[in-house]
Parts: sequence; structure tokens; C-alpha cells
Amino acid sequence: MALYGEVLAYSGRLKNSNILQLFMNERDESWSILVQIPSRGLSCIISSGHGFKAGVTNDLFDQVDLIPIGYQR
Repeated sequence: MALYGEVLAYSGRLKNSNILQLFMNERDESWSILVQIPSRGLSCIISSGHGFKAGVTNDLFDQVDLIPIGYQR
């Protein structure tokens, strides 16, 4: 994510103990979603793109109990 200047914005543990993370770059509006699978020592980029609206993202991730890390609301 460092290649795109993205920083960890949200992180949360899923029901299966995997970790979902959202990385964002506020300046150019790029984002990436990563899932870590600790039991297997794996990480996988699920999706990435450009363009986001902070308010919409905050509402969505609040619904699934992800906590904000580096991104300021």
C-alpha cells in the first residue's frame, strides 16, 4: 500500500478470525481492501480502486464494526 501512499484507515476482526483492513490515500482518493488470514500466514488484496466519499465509507464500515485507525473522520 505504501506504493500508492495509502495508510491503514480501518481494521476489524471478522467472525472467522480473519482481519479485514481498509487502506486509503485521502489526497488521490485511492483505496485497497486487504484480508489477513493469520492461521495460514496469508494476506490477500480483495479489491482496490480510486474515488471514495469519506462519509459513505465511514457509515459502511461502522455497520460491520471496523474501527478507524489512521484515517480521521
